[in-house]
Amino acid sequence: MKSAYVHKAIVILLFLVFIIQSTYSCAQTNMQAIQFIPKEFSDVESKFDTNERHSLTPFYPHFVSEFNDLAINVPQKIIIRAMDSSSKLIIPLCGFCSVSIKRAMKYAEQEAYLIHIKKVEAEDWFCGEIWKPARPYNMEEEPVNEEERQIEIEKAQSYTDDELDEGGGAAEAFNVDVLKFVQFVPEPGIYEIYVSTVGLESNHMQIEIAIEK
Repeated sequence: MKSAYVHKAIVILLFLVFIIQSTYSCAQTNMQAIQFIPKEFSDVESKFDTNERHSLTPFYPHFVSEFNDLAINVPQKIIIRAMDSSSKLIIPLCGFCSVSIKRAMKYAEQEAYLIHIKKVEAEDWFCGEIWKPARPYNMEEEPVNEEERQIEIEKAQSYTDDELDEGGGAAEAFNVDVLKFVQFVPEPGIYEIYVSTVGLESNHMQIEIAIEK
């Protein structure tokens, strides 16, 4: 009886080792097939779809900015060495956004983050929605009353640009794979990219996608 239990435990252990080795092997294959410049972007994949702040997040290391500021960071270059069925192209994007409550209310219909990307020589942009942040309409941790929220939104339409910078607000970081949210087929070339939300537009950056033969 004891021997059968030990045998079963060994089989389970060997299976777990196989799974771990397979996962590691796939990750290594993908890393070998794709090179990021700067190389630090190879570590961002583990932070995708989180609000984790790190060394590639804009405003690192203090993460201090004025309200109503939006900035992004992307690789300068992505080199594809050998794409196959076990490797996957990703385009890491790290961002940081600080928004006042007044701006969040005035532009409530534009609360989602939108990624915009195109080839530099092209006219048409590819766009995709990341997600809608949970931005408060007041600084109190109370359940949102939808009727009160609509009153605040209506009131906010008369705010001037200077007034939008007044009062409290919130800030967050975000990390995403552009290709998860924007539907397009990347080709070798140089791309322009930026993010927009609540009437704000981030810095524009360029990414080169190259194939190494």
